Amino acid sequence: MRKVLRAGRRLGKTFSMAIALLHYSYTNKDGRCLVIAPMKTQVELIYQEINRLASKNEIVSNSITRKVTSPQFMIEFSNGSTIRFFTSGMRSGGKSDVARGQEAHVIVLDEMDYMHTDDLDALYAMLQKTAEDQPDKVLIGASTPTGRRERFWEWCRSERFREFWFPSYCNPFFSKEQEDEFREQYSEAGYRHEIEADWGEDAEGVYPRKFVDAAFIEPSWNYIPEVTSARSIYTIGVDWDKYGAGTNIVVLEACHQNHEEERFKNKIRIAHREEIQKSEYTLTNAVNRIVQLNDSFQPKHIYVDRGYGEVQVELLRKYGTENPRSNLRDRVKGIGFGELIEIRDPYTKLPVKKEIKPYMVDNLRQHLEKSLILFPVADEELYMQLISYVVVRTTQTGRPVFEAGGSAVDHAHDALMLALLAITENYGEFGKSQVATNVESFSNTFFMPKNPTSDNEDYSNKDSGIILNVNRTAQLKPKFGKKSSSKKIARKMF
Repeated sequence: MRKVLRAGRRLGKTFSMAIALLHYSYTNKDGRCLVIAPMKTQVELIYQEINRLASKNEIVSNSITRKVTSPQFMIEFSNGSTIRFFTSGMRSGGKSDVARGQEAHVIVLDEMDYMHTDDLDALYAMLQKTAEDQPDKVLIGASTPTGRRERFWEWCRSERFREFWFPSYCNPFFSKEQEDEFREQYSEAGYRHEIEADWGEDAEGVYPRKFVDAAFIEPSWNYIPEVTSARSIYTIGVDWDKYGAGTNIVVLEACHQNHEEERFKNKIRIAHREEIQKSEYTLTNAVNRIVQLNDSFQPKHIYVDRGYGEVQVELLRKYGTENPRSNLRDRVKGIGFGELIEIRDPYTKLPVKKEIKPYMVDNLRQHLEKSLILFPVADEELYMQLISYVVVRTTQTGRPVFEAGGSAVDHAHDALMLALLAITENYGEFGKSQVATNVESFSNTFFMPKNPTSDNEDYSNKDSGIILNVNRTAQLKPKFGKKSSSKKIARKMF
């Protein structure tokens, strides 16, 4: 009655769940099945797989009387059975409310390690019987482990659940060549999660969910590649990737205190985000797109990942040299994630050097904790990247090693960090030297040694708040000994 499927990538989790749902609905009268996943694209995959399997047999296909895709996916059968599809969302208290009140004999939770524990607890309560003659309800949870120790981890270890564990190399077509390729593509922790379906080390989330939840606000807004307010400063962050993903571009808007929308005043919001899809000319298309966005937003700064984009940086600067009005030569700055950055210590005000990757991660976290950055609630992909970003280990020198947990990627997240770094480095609290605007002059007599025979008094500088102990006699009548005098020379050189 309680099953959890812990399986590696490309082992057929979607295929298996589609068969189970189709078989139950076809062989049971008035059966009720619910499929719940964090994102709409995930439930859509199961919906399409069920229809594909049903189309292989004319009798089964004819038993489906109705298929609906909006507002929620649903399949109805001639025997009265239904399969309904819902999204829980990944935020705390997200969209799982839409499934409340639904009757279900079979509940399938796909990619449940990305679902919030509060929503999973609410869904678990749906297993209660509602009639005396009602059979026990079935719960199936499936996911590839992310490394977090949450409900999926607890259910896999619980005696109430039957766990099915299959690493990717259970696939009969898994070869040594594929293993070598995956080990090269993934980090050690990533390989354990994605291929071996192993928990690995306890991964610690970088950004606490409560702060990420608060940053994704409603009402949402659409990403528009053009300036929407003249009372803002724009920056662009670019993360290059040709093979793992396309090139990701994020545009941030630092809103002024007199911004048109009240909720954006003195905040930073993501104004636009897009990904240049993988193709033969991905990087060339990305350079051309950045030139277009530069014309549209007129950003103050464009920070790009230099690790994979050194040539693209030169191409953008070359374009800026040939087209001075674009200002790309001065706006574009390459950032290597392994380099050091010089910032000013908030206490001593002295310059210190820090590794830039941990600094950028901490910079984003501080903006989230202080509620200074906002995202549209509709951008579920970026939300998943933020909550899936974890510390997989710490080096011997104490440097944290970051990684996108589970099946998530971090390319949009990296572009976001670069755009935010541009704001912090150029307009942030510690980005620039603090220079005094009011200057006061002090005579050297303030620092003359005290004359023990003179009257001393405290002199308070009310403007500067400085209190100095001053020898008034020495100020009014400074005594200097003659060269031939036997008196002690009172003069002191500085």
